[in-house]
Amino acid sequence: MTRRAAIFAVGPLVLAAGAVSDTESRPSHPAATKAHVARVVDGDTIELTNHLRVRLVQIDTPEVGTGECFSRAAARELRAILPAGAPVTLEADPRLDRVDRYGRLLRYVIRGGRNLNLELVRRGAATSGSTRATAAATRRGSSRRQFRSS
Repeated sequence: MTRRAAIFAVGPLVLAAGAVSDTESRPSHPAATKAHVARVVDGDTIELTNHLRVRLVQIDTPEVGTGECFSRAAARELRAILPAGAPVTLEADPRLDRVDRYGRLLRYVIRGGRNLNLELVRRGAATSGSTRATAAATRRGSSRRQFRSS
């Protein structure tokens, strides 16, 4: 088995193990910033009050406006847990790009000590991982542990 095949075979197990609890005390992350939500754009993108857009990293939801099933439901779910005006902490993943090709910040979104990226997966509104992000992380030689639960 090649190293790449091993990463993809073991990755989901590591993801599941790392996602056990996202409410445990987490160390201060050097790239963490505070912000407030202006609005939910779709199931995996928010806009901040400073007009920056944030793509919730390592998850994927159906795109609104493309006719994909459950796209509106995913956006509704994110709005339910992340209303306009909500304070959040944004955490970059040092293993991944900080900005995507559309200029959106790529971040884990934390509210009230909960990783909302993980919460959307738990609720069934998103799938874990992004094919492009996973491929990029694999090319850089990082493990497939997609979510930081700390």
